[in-house]
Amino acid sequence: MKLAKFLSILPKHPKHAYEDAIIKPPIRGGIYLACEVYDGVENKYRLIFMDNLQQLINFIPILLLSHIALIEYVKDNHLIDYAELFSTYKRFINLKVLSEEAIKDLEGDYTNIKIINLGFIETFFDLPIKSIKYIRKNPILFDYEKLDDLRLNMSEYAIISNFIRQFDENPSELPAEFLEYISSLNNL
Repeated sequence: MKLAKFLSILPKHPKHAYEDAIIKPPIRGGIYLACEVYDGVENKYRLIFMDNLQQLINFIPILLLSHIALIEYVKDNHLIDYAELFSTYKRFINLKVLSEEAIKDLEGDYTNIKIINLGFIETFFDLPIKSIKYIRKNPILFDYEKLDDLRLNMSEYAIISNFIRQFDENPSELPAEFLEYISSLNNL
């Protein structure tokens, strides 16, 4: 499959879709992607927010074609198997639930975007008291096996730890401030 054919099938060119995605603010019931993004000059860490599963599915072409979404000019690379990338895209089009298996399938390295963690924003608000207490006592995590007990990934732990240090409250106590806080992390 030629690149032009793949692009013609997509609802939006990956470059424009990426530009739209990075300005989207978080909502409580939404999804986040913690990413390392290479824009052709430098690596940056970003949080990218989606309101729902459909928006995540619409983001998948950006991942698969990240070399096009992030670099100003990209020549059609005949070494890339666009048919295989399209097949991967089709596999996710009919995704109905963002299961742990689907998250594991999506996390990884996509040329210019590396998804470090993917999850639900609601996770930040539904933390058990024991997890909050642990994070307060351990703002920096040294025992990575503890993440499973806390039911958090590394990105969530770091975000919550920094929020608690800054606001001295857990996210569920200050939901509007927390959403503003995670939105501001891309401006650091």
